[in-house]
Amino acid sequence: MSLNHALQVGDSLCARVLSVPCSKRLLDIQPDLVSITGAYAVFNEQGRYLGLVNSREVALFPSRIFADLITRRQPPPLSADTPLEVALTIFNHDKVDYLAVLDDQGRYCGTISRFSLFNALLNHEHQLLLEKSALVDRLIAELSHHKIAETVFNATSEGIMVTDENSVILKVNPAFSNTTGYSAEEAIGQTPHLLSSGKQDKAFYQEMWCSITTRNQWQGEIWNRRKSGEIYPEWLTINRIRTPEENGIRYVGVFSDISLHKELENTLQRLAYYDSLTGLPNRTLLRNRLDFLITNRKHDESNSKIALVFIDLDNFKYINDALGHQIGDAVLIEVGKRLRDAMCESDTVTRFGGDEFAALIAQYESETSLARCVRKIFDHLNGHILIEGHEVFVSVSIGVAQYPQDASDCDGLLQLADIAMYRAKDSGREQISYYAPEMNRKVVDRLKIENALRNAFENDRFWLAWQPQVDLKTERFIGVEVLMRCSAPELDGIGPDIFIPIAEENGLIARLGEWALKKAVADALEHLLPVVDQGFRVAVNLSPVQLNKSTIDLVLPLARALMEKNLILEIEMTESVVMKDRTHAIGYLQTMAGFGIEFSIDDFGTGYSNLSRLADLPIHRLKIDQSFIQKMTDTGHRMNQMIQAIIDMGHALEIKVLAEGIETLEQKQALTALGCDEAQGYFYAKPMKLAEFRALLAKQSTSSDESPP
Repeated sequence: MSLNHALQVGDSLCARVLSVPCSKRLLDIQPDLVSITGAYAVFNEQGRYLGLVNSREVALFPSRIFADLITRRQPPPLSADTPLEVALTIFNHDKVDYLAVLDDQGRYCGTISRFSLFNALLNHEHQLLLEKSALVDRLIAELSHHKIAETVFNATSEGIMVTDENSVILKVNPAFSNTTGYSAEEAIGQTPHLLSSGKQDKAFYQEMWCSITTRNQWQGEIWNRRKSGEIYPEWLTINRIRTPEENGIRYVGVFSDISLHKELENTLQRLAYYDSLTGLPNRTLLRNRLDFLITNRKHDESNSKIALVFIDLDNFKYINDALGHQIGDAVLIEVGKRLRDAMCESDTVTRFGGDEFAALIAQYESETSLARCVRKIFDHLNGHILIEGHEVFVSVSIGVAQYPQDASDCDGLLQLADIAMYRAKDSGREQISYYAPEMNRKVVDRLKIENALRNAFENDRFWLAWQPQVDLKTERFIGVEVLMRCSAPELDGIGPDIFIPIAEENGLIARLGEWALKKAVADALEHLLPVVDQGFRVAVNLSPVQLNKSTIDLVLPLARALMEKNLILEIEMTESVVMKDRTHAIGYLQTMAGFGIEFSIDDFGTGYSNLSRLADLPIHRLKIDQSFIQKMTDTGHRMNQMIQAIIDMGHALEIKVLAEGIETLEQKQALTALGCDEAQGYFYAKPMKLAEFRALLAKQSTSSDESPP
């Protein structure tokens, strides 16, 4: 690498990147390779580069193939001759850890990271030092023969200054003038004090001259001042040489302006330890501080504790998919601000990566005080955020691990806080969890479920169950809810309430949801037409992560196919789906409603339960959660009043109300008296296979035909 070579990304390739086929999984990779890999470059069967996946994403989903882990939003690869400054700008703008690099033929040739850029910079500086040393050797050789090689002296990009034994400047080259702003006429006859910045003290210069006197050389970083008054850093090498023919001493100083390198170095140092989006410390700095605290605590007799708090935003992928990454980034910035506000100055607040944050509580007096601090974090982060006209509801799951009672080192504490956080996310209700030893078993069980789900889908072990919905006045079947079930032996006893949330988190729900929609419509058209009335509804559940444009493109032709046969497609959603971002949900739902699709709010009463916020949405049906119905006979009059209020408000908004989970005649009669429109539950029929459901419909149709006019 020459002195004049500008750093390019092709000089900065990262060694810790492994190339993998798109159909492979982390489980297929040798463990010794996994342990040293920071990212994976994914290729298709033809060897074409597809994208990058970082090691943390892969570690979270070891059973998923690499093709499924590639995010849709990746910056385009860089050409190998892209300047280093351009790559830094992209890292800052796109908030990524790695960037792919292509050669001049458009072929993948490697990957860069912030750290590889930093290493390239260090190597470049080392090369500069080597070349400067060679230049000084040539100059010394020439001076020893009573001449200076004018070509080398004038052409080099390094500043050169020659002084006599009294430090009076005898000669400077053009690069000296370009760097300092002083012409040769202004410099010759002066001393190097002309350039002094005042930033180095007397001891600094004493050490410099001691080295020159004893070893005939000194080199190091020094701050000088240009003619304009600007202070700048330079790397300076001074050699003392004798000129035998003149019986004198000469000092040759060779220097280079390292302002750009210092700026790049500072930028890379900042990127290495701080998150470029939120400005918070990153996981590297968190680990350093945690290691430091643990080391100190081991020698501290006060027995003070340390707590590590992991924070994960719930359903953040939905915000990104529905509103775009710009809004998602704004949400992360606001969460970072709120988290800082909730913490003491002595604590460390970090963005750990993606939608995960962490807080390091350096000291607390008791379990009670820790609980207060964690609850304060939870309360600060949960709530609505208004961004660019979008009202986004943010909820978090929090996991806590403590030193020394849970783990005695940094890695152990990080792992256990992560496990506790996932336990909080799985709990569904109380979203704060403190690590307990039995959680390890639950993590292992969860991984088994993930693997079983993927294997079940690949081996066609999912099937649809059909549960009728009834008009309470006529007691006729007016619709059906289609529910997902799995017959895999590994998932025996594990219901949808457990495996659906896991499928949502590992990305499988999109494929499962598409399969369920297509199959439900196809089966209804093939098997139900002869035994159902016009306007019969086929209701299919929609996951929060599916409310996006691709789902609209999937659903519209299916809805048209049903409408042609006088059937209706109904989409069931929980309150959280439409309330995460009402503004965005309105657009999607109204688009689908315009094509005859109906919508119901499932499990109403367990979430926001705010009808005023639902009023401007095209909602056709509210489904009262079965927990309300089950308490009707237990709590009597009070629960009946609550249900009555829901029914009355729904009717005021011209929305039908359906009660879920009816199991007894008493419940059915009470709901009818309250004016509830429709019902669903074991009192009428359990979810069943398609053939059984068709037979049930046929039986009702026959009974209706035989009834007297």
